Amino acid sequence: MAAIVASLRGPGEPVGRGGGAGGRRRLRTGSHFLIQRKARTAPPGNLGATAPHRRNEEANGGPQVIREVEGDILLSRADAIAHGVAPFDHFASGLALALRERFPGMARDFRHYCQEAAPKPGAAWIWGGADRDGGSARIVNLLTQEPSKVTGGLPGKATLANVNHALKALARIAAEEKLTSIALPRLATGVGGLQWSDVAPLIATHLGGLGIPVIVYTTYRKGLHADEQLA
Repeated sequence: MAAIVASLRGPGEPVGRGGGAGGRRRLRTGSHFLIQRKARTAPPGNLGATAPHRRNEEANGGPQVIREVEGDILLSRADAIAHGVAPFDHFASGLALALRERFPGMARDFRHYCQEAAPKPGAAWIWGGADRDGGSARIVNLLTQEPSKVTGGLPGKATLANVNHALKALARIAAEEKLTSIALPRLATGVGGLQWSDVAPLIATHLGGLGIPVIVYTTYRKGLHADEQLA
């Protein structure tokens, strides 16, 4: 599986391809689903209530496919998992740390990618390969946070501008790689420091029209398989 990087910081910027193991695979496009979320997990300002979400549905002529669930995103059956990091991130906390521990090859390849490409916030980089138990996965690293101001320091906070650019790049990757579903957490609201009420409309705007299930893990529950309703 080749690693792909996309950035929409400038018009016409090409998509680059980096290292990675395994062969590329093409999967069928998923069918349309309605927005579905459990009443207990729907916070104020949830995705279905945003004006951009409704406008996007009307513009694309069909129902939205964003679902909010509770559970362990590491157990997701989605075609790809997306999460937020910073350029030159060390994956030292939260979901990034859990992904590094499960997919050590991804963390190594991400460091090589950063050293070679020196990516700016707002880019997105997809990695495909094996986990420590021999399973396979595709992970999309969204550069939503600012880089550390000092070498080896902690990453900076996320910005809405970075999230906006990174989600545009994710939508582009999803189309080019023919992803059939995407799972992601409440992006940039943990160490990123943003408010979910500000981030949710961006997810709806950029991912709501892809025509594939987008699973948002609103609450982490270790070891719990979420009701993703994926075939």
